Amino acid sequence: RTAEQWYARPAAEILGKLSTDIMDTGHVQRYRDRTSTASATEAIQFESGYTYPDGVTRTTEVHHIPHVDADGNLAGHYTMVIDITERENVRARLNQSQRMESIGKLSGGVAHDFNNLLSVIQGNLQLLSRRPEIGSNPGMGRWVNSALDAVGRGADLTHRLLAFSRRQPLQNTVIDVAAQLADMNVLLQRAVGEPIAVTTHIEDDLPCIEGDLSQFENAVLNLAVNARDAMPRGGRLCIEARRAVLKAGDPDVHADLPAGDYVVVEVRDSGIGMKPAVRSRAFEPFFTTKEPGRGTGLGLASVFGYVKQCGGHASISSEPGAGTTVRLYFPSTTAGGTPEMPKRPGRTAQKARESARILAVDDNPEVLEAGAELIRSFGYHVVTAKDGDGALSILESGEAIDLVYTDMVMPGGLNGLELAERVRASWPDMPILFTSGYAEEAMRRSGSSFSRSEWIHKPVDIDELETKIVNLLDSSPVPDRDCES
Repeated sequence: RTAEQWYARPAAEILGKLSTDIMDTGHVQRYRDRTSTASATEAIQFESGYTYPDGVTRTTEVHHIPHVDADGNLAGHYTMVIDITERENVRARLNQSQRMESIGKLSGGVAHDFNNLLSVIQGNLQLLSRRPEIGSNPGMGRWVNSALDAVGRGADLTHRLLAFSRRQPLQNTVIDVAAQLADMNVLLQRAVGEPIAVTTHIEDDLPCIEGDLSQFENAVLNLAVNARDAMPRGGRLCIEARRAVLKAGDPDVHADLPAGDYVVVEVRDSGIGMKPAVRSRAFEPFFTTKEPGRGTGLGLASVFGYVKQCGGHASISSEPGAGTTVRLYFPSTTAGGTPEMPKRPGRTAQKARESARILAVDDNPEVLEAGAELIRSFGYHVVTAKDGDGALSILESGEAIDLVYTDMVMPGGLNGLELAERVRASWPDMPILFTSGYAEEAMRRSGSSFSRSEWIHKPVDIDELETKIVNLLDSSPVPDRDCES
């Protein structure tokens, strides 16, 4: 039965024949080349790939074993052919996952260090931009603003790297995928331009998912822009959303993707497609086939990381000249809550009480000093500590502190979460502001579980920092006392 399937012939046409009689001459020659070195006493083993008439390319493991008669003469060979296609596919997926995990760890580490550098540069530039002499000198103001714009672009790169490495802080909420894609329809058409026709197909009664809304929007937009670049002369872009129930053993179930209920967002284009070598590396950061100056190679990488961080998976199917399809698998949710729609920027910060005393904690001295200077520029008094133990010592000494501003990741001692737990054990009403350029999602969620706490991402924006400090201080009474500023 297997031979009938493989060779697409009935048993009557293949029984009694040699396999070499029914295979193409190229494969027969390769087989003979491999078996020509077989001895009369030793078996040989090798792997072979062959596309059979049913169109399926199978990887087989061939065992060529000598058959010796009673007189010790070679009477022929036994040949066993074992289909190992699925085993090799699983091995390839595992190797791909391990490679992506290694690249992700490297990317996350680079992003963390780079974010610290950007924090120092941005903090000092923001302080400089507020000096009176800068305001009175248009030329200097342009230079400072140009440098700040460059820092912003650098921060965007690190954010994409953190997305790929699955270490970006997320503001998770319930997302109504159907409503969100419908809301994005006009935006997508503008992003790809008039020569490309955009259609959307959304399954009725589509379940919701949990994720960061802005990152979900960015993921879909990134895929649409990539599709546009693959269709320079125009074409068709289809956005589809449907539910999928994946079971163990299904071909769509990736090695890292548990069986279960999913919402699949599919972005399909009619563009130039990808060769297998390109397709296999498409999600890697900084890998791009575009000419220099047209993209960073981080768009698909950030999409991949975001979907993985949501507990899902991303896959690509593509052939040269036949377009590309990217599928994003998000676990569906039955969690309560109102699906979130895009929010516009919040209110501007109002000046809080200038008598407040802030304890700033960071293991990087330059980042610590830059952050402290930003807070001092708001009119607050700042006390600094280079690690969690130092911060606890200051608090235990009896020095009055109204808010703790702490880095989340501090190797070699208490991290920000552990420090917060120790602080809250003795000072339960203490407001806490967490910051990091590299945050494990579990730590971020734990940090968000604290009442009277906020989170800000490095490199820190001066206006956002002031707003969060004001909000936290407003949520907790500050004792009246004289304090130098």
